[in-house]
Amino acid sequence: MKVPWRHHSRIIDKCGGDAEKAYFYVCETIAEGWSRNRLEDELNSDLYGRKGKAMDNFADKLPPPDSKVVHELVMSPYLFAMDESFGMEDERAVEQMLVRNITRTLTELGGGFAYVGHQVRIQVGEEEFFPDLIFYHLALRRYFVIELKTRKFEPGDLGQLGFYMTCVDRQINHEWDASTVGLLLCKSHDKTVVEYALANTERPMGVAQYERMKTPPEELRVTAASIARLAAVVDETYAKIDKKNATAEQPLAE
Repeated sequence: MKVPWRHHSRIIDKCGGDAEKAYFYVCETIAEGWSRNRLEDELNSDLYGRKGKAMDNFADKLPPPDSKVVHELVMSPYLFAMDESFGMEDERAVEQMLVRNITRTLTELGGGFAYVGHQVRIQVGEEEFFPDLIFYHLALRRYFVIELKTRKFEPGDLGQLGFYMTCVDRQINHEWDASTVGLLLCKSHDKTVVEYALANTERPMGVAQYERMKTPPEELRVTAASIARLAAVVDETYAKIDKKNATAEQPLAE
């Protein structure tokens, strides 16, 4: 793909004399086939400044070259475009919005990700567990388990994430899949606490912050009708999960 002159013009205007930054956007435009609107969105969101900024232990827990690739793949903060008003303190609502806008969510995660599912039922012993979101990276051949926390990071969060990663490795992974990677998204974190927590785990994990994008990109506004249809399906799925959980919690009649 050749990069149109108008793309080059916008990159030059936004990047000024930073050749490395400009080269990054040119390469991404070629690799992802960005339209001019998409390029504008990524320039405005400072994708260059967010790439590879999540805190992680990938250099120690993943073999090269995957360790470098995964590190550069994750970012912080993630900017998720959500076209509806809801309480950002509600984890279920945040998760539901990410699934409703799954196309844009995949776009923000980066190229190569495929959506596997949300609240995927995993049975361990006599108990059931439901990881928030599971994705699969086609090039890396790895599952990514993502857990959402609408609060500040706590060290115990990595224990829960690690448990879900073990579940995926043992029950979903195939022999041709590499070990699972975990990503914990939180509203805020103390960098020193995260550093200590990551040093205390043997699993490859990253911790990143996320924010709600104030102005949804043009591509999301154009696909609003499709998103609305998907939203109805998502809402129905969550309703079934909640109904099943409520039934399971009811005491048996004597």
